[in-house]
Amino acid sequence: MLDPVVNPRDLSRMSISELDALYISAPMRPRPEGIFRGRLLRWLPPACKPRNAPFVALELVAFQLLPWGIDFRSTLWWVGLRCLQGGLFEATEGRSRWRPTETFRMSYHRDRLPFFRRYLYDEVKPLSDDLCLGIGGINADEGVGDHFYYLLERR
Repeated sequence: MLDPVVNPRDLSRMSISELDALYISAPMRPRPEGIFRGRLLRWLPPACKPRNAPFVALELVAFQLLPWGIDFRSTLWWVGLRCLQGGLFEATEGRSRWRPTETFRMSYHRDRLPFFRRYLYDEVKPLSDDLCLGIGGINADEGVGDHFYYLLERR
């Protein structure tokens, strides 16, 4: 059951500072299970850096214009159609690279696309069994790699 204060509609209305506060303060929960549909919530300042333009262009298409989601059972992302799963990840609990909190770090070292896997990195903070808050971006430190907040809702 969702906390009445934290629901998808409220998350959609939150500012970056409110999303940061929630991401940092939310207690760690068990690893998400099942299939979740994603929605980009807010772009973060590093997305405006000229050096990130090629990545942001791809992220804009994949995560703002197309439907997408994460299947935690198969440990694969999907963009466009669920049958087009890719982005094989491993979600491990640990310290966030981008915020002072514990989270699930999603590394792609086993993905089948070697060119992309060195650039991929995401984090997910479960807020309930059916709702997660994540940070998407590239495999780089805070201030460069953290490009956007996203919401995951169980399908």
